[in-house]
Amino acid sequence: MKEDYLLGLDFSGFYIKLSEIKKNSPRNILTNLDYIKTDVNFNDSALYEIITDPDVALHIVSKLTTLFSRNKLSAKNITLALSALSSILISVPMDIEKSKEERKERALWELSNYYPNINPESFNIALFPLANDNCNVLLTAIHKDIIIFLRNILNGLGFNIYRFDIDHFAALRATVEGAIEKGRNDYCIVGYRDKYFDIGIIKDSVLNNYYAGFSSDEILNDCEFLKKFLRDKIIEPCYFFGDKFNSEIISDLARTFNIKYYGILDSFQSVDIYPSINVDEKILFNRSDYAFSIGSTIGKI
Repeated sequence: MKEDYLLGLDFSGFYIKLSEIKKNSPRNILTNLDYIKTDVNFNDSALYEIITDPDVALHIVSKLTTLFSRNKLSAKNITLALSALSSILISVPMDIEKSKEERKERALWELSNYYPNINPESFNIALFPLANDNCNVLLTAIHKDIIIFLRNILNGLGFNIYRFDIDHFAALRATVEGAIEKGRNDYCIVGYRDKYFDIGIIKDSVLNNYYAGFSSDEILNDCEFLKKFLRDKIIEPCYFFGDKFNSEIISDLARTFNIKYYGILDSFQSVDIYPSINVDEKILFNRSDYAFSIGSTIGKI
């Protein structure tokens, strides 16, 4: 049945990545894996403005049509992972026991402080409690124009949108099941794409804390900034994701923080792979490439 399949799409960097999953017990099966390069930088913080150009819409439709046509897809429902650079993730103190209206007012106030030039009502907002003692929540926001833009395109191509996700959440979902299988309930994941860094601390298999930052320090290079950013935050085991990571950078970080258990986040750790798929042929940068598209198809954390 087509309802047994779910298609994960990741819009990040200049790429659209595709992962089709067949829902199965005890492990889902990866039935399609592919990517296509575009002329659009989905990591751009002004993506909501870029997509107002009609030529951009035509370009993305053309790329998606090509991507879909060269894969024999069974799924009609889609999950979308968007870049944290074109979205908003902010850890803020908030009493989750407050009324829905009070929480919304506080969220709008936080957004207006961080982004004074954008109307906070322009965003779809969600709040996720963090499992720490500081009463913090993770405020996530996606510009409504981006949601409408992608929904219209994909509906027009015959697909239904099941969920919008943000890359860091999707990466977390890609790790949780595999970590639990190995008895690793406490760990962290570290992302590095463009000059954006973020770290998620997982305790008892739930998100405990989230930190993010941009490498804007002109004195330090990205790697030195990353070391400064991770100080007093990183725990082990630690899994790294993002197109900027390579074995040299990761080994340097492991030596700096005296980490023994670490590695690239493996996109495929929570799924079985259909025999006809050659994963190595689809790798662009490292094995974390498909963490967002696969992770977006996995259930809630």
